[in-house]
Amino acid sequence: MNASHTDIKKLKKSEGPTLTKKKLREELSLQLFGETQNEPAWFSPLTFFLSDGVLSVRFPHQLFFRWFSEQGQKRLEAACRDLFGNTVEVRYTWGKNEQLFSSSSLHRSHEEKISHSNWDDFFPGGRNRDAVTQFRKALSLSPSVILLHGPSGTGKSHLISAAAEELRSRYPSHSVRILSGQNISFFLSLKEETFEGCAAFLIDDVHLLSEDAKAQRALASLIDALEKRAFFITTMIDQPSETLIPELYDRLCSHLVLELMEPDLDVRMRFALLHMERAGLPENRDLALLLSRQCLKLRPLSGIIASLKNLYVQRGRLPSSEEVLALLRSHGAPQPLDAESIIAAVASHYGCTSKELIEKNRNSHLSIPRQAAMYLCRELLGESYPSIGLIFGGRDHSTIMYAIKKIEKIQVMNNDAHMVLTEITKQLKKGRSEGAQGKKSSFPS
Repeated sequence: MNASHTDIKKLKKSEGPTLTKKKLREELSLQLFGETQNEPAWFSPLTFFLSDGVLSVRFPHQLFFRWFSEQGQKRLEAACRDLFGNTVEVRYTWGKNEQLFSSSSLHRSHEEKISHSNWDDFFPGGRNRDAVTQFRKALSLSPSVILLHGPSGTGKSHLISAAAEELRSRYPSHSVRILSGQNISFFLSLKEETFEGCAAFLIDDVHLLSEDAKAQRALASLIDALEKRAFFITTMIDQPSETLIPELYDRLCSHLVLELMEPDLDVRMRFALLHMERAGLPENRDLALLLSRQCLKLRPLSGIIASLKNLYVQRGRLPSSEEVLALLRSHGAPQPLDAESIIAAVASHYGCTSKELIEKNRNSHLSIPRQAAMYLCRELLGESYPSIGLIFGGRDHSTIMYAIKKIEKIQVMNNDAHMVLTEITKQLKKGRSEGAQGKKSSFPS
């Protein structure tokens, strides 16, 4: 939706004295490339100036523009659209202000739309399937406020990007703005009068506003102003009550709040197999399992697979297990979990010993801790029922199945039980299994 002449005047007033060429360039770079310091050759020589609703992009010479139009023009205009909406005209110049090209609107047609994420590439797993289903259902309804939260690496950025593409298709004549919490402060101060044509407002990592109460209040006011007229979709790592001011917290939690859980072994395994196939690597389930057990988050897993591809191209073969482990260490991957570590962590939490959990004894006070350890071995390691039976003193696989189903049912019925397993899991993943020494069980006996 194009802004009126009055809106352009308001935009000019909202620029303020802080909108320097340097600041403008920094915001565009952040929107395009994130925090990386490596700017591509098509961006580095450009200078930018914003005035009277016109963004001027200056080139070193005319020939450069011809190369830029092939390399970066669509990406730059997409970033400008996400930052400024449809109200700013882009003009390309060189030399003595000679105009080369003018883009009357930053709206992208369906053919020009660049999709970086889609629903099919997301691996929800059993833990997150319901959350993703609810999220997609909410997008098909009337505009509302949606908050996605969960640990880093659970796919929140992927989902918000996929949602942006779906909403752009649904509202082709309106702007859909997707921003990072890093640049939302700049955007709110710049565009406070020009949100009326926005169909959706998506903020990734809103917790990055934790130190900026002014920006949080501005965002809360924006939600009030455009309630039921635009989607407000935000993601964050931490619990909102611990990070945001009450005004914003109340508004973000006023509608749909969805929690994404960390990917389990099955999800990581499927992710590894798919990305190995896309990288042109031979199918190797043992290698995929090794990577999945070592990498608890999907982003590092993707990076390691990219490194494996380089080695495979150079050598013509997959690296050995020892070489893969060395590569994992160079990427900072934590030491893999094993059954012994899990059993020790559970025993420490309940004030007993690992030996007591493994032995075949019928002490009633050890029943729940032992079953919890079995459940975590299955959940975190993906071990088979017979394998877990061997670990726990040669028990039959049917006994293991019963124990795991019992813990799954207890978690649903008892929030304290869920909290216990979550705490132990976090300690294991941080390598601090001794942190819960002497704690008592919150599980029902």
